[in-house]
Amino acid sequence: MTQSNNMIICNQATMSDLRTVPVPDQTDTFFPTPHSEVVNMVQNLAEGVLTPQGFTLSNNVFGLARKGQRLFGMVTFQNGSDEQELAIAYRQGYDKTLPYAIACGTSVMICSNLDLSGEIVVAKKHTKNGWDAIRYATMMALAQAPQVFERMCAEAEDMKSVTINVDRGFEMLGLLRGHGVLKPVQLSKAFEEWVDPSYKHPKNSLWGLYNSCTEALKLESDPTQAMARRLALHTMFTKQFVAKA
Repeated sequence: MTQSNNMIICNQATMSDLRTVPVPDQTDTFFPTPHSEVVNMVQNLAEGVLTPQGFTLSNNVFGLARKGQRLFGMVTFQNGSDEQELAIAYRQGYDKTLPYAIACGTSVMICSNLDLSGEIVVAKKHTKNGWDAIRYATMMALAQAPQVFERMCAEAEDMKSVTINVDRGFEMLGLLRGHGVLKPVQLSKAFEEWVDPSYKHPKNSLWGLYNSCTEALKLESDPTQAMARRLALHTMFTKQFVAKA
């Protein structure tokens, strides 16, 4: 079963909800696009690019923030991996302060302040020719997404190939705490997950330890810290733990 490490925080919405939010008037410098059009655009372009390459649409979940002034969403695709999904997170705002943005990868996060993180992140403003630029930027990001997915899956296979015992896992968790990747409460949760995982994953490999840590990082309440810790975790595992195995 796929364990999603992606995050969506805020109130989920329906297409009807999106359409009830008034679209602001255009100005000389601001050309807003209806939330519903953005949702459909991202999904349609993603399916057009990814379906021919063997990806299958899994879900498209979206929500509203700031009384409907801000939209956020995430489209997920599967491609033969039981443990990872390709995710495309997107956002936009009617309030002139939040440009359209899209992020792609297997470790994408979209948080309550609508910050995006991922292996590919692009943003475009709602200007006069902004809709064309937004569609083009989305296509360019999606074109790179399969390669990113392949690389992330390869890194996962590298972690699966490294066998470690329980005590070695404890040692690595200590290093993650020492380097500031895990906070004390997260370290405690990671210990629990390593010994008795909530999800089915190997208990004797680096991949199992990695999943224990990603589960522990869900306890992080600060969006900026959540993204920074997730990046630091991935770097430690792929650049240090795998390399020194």
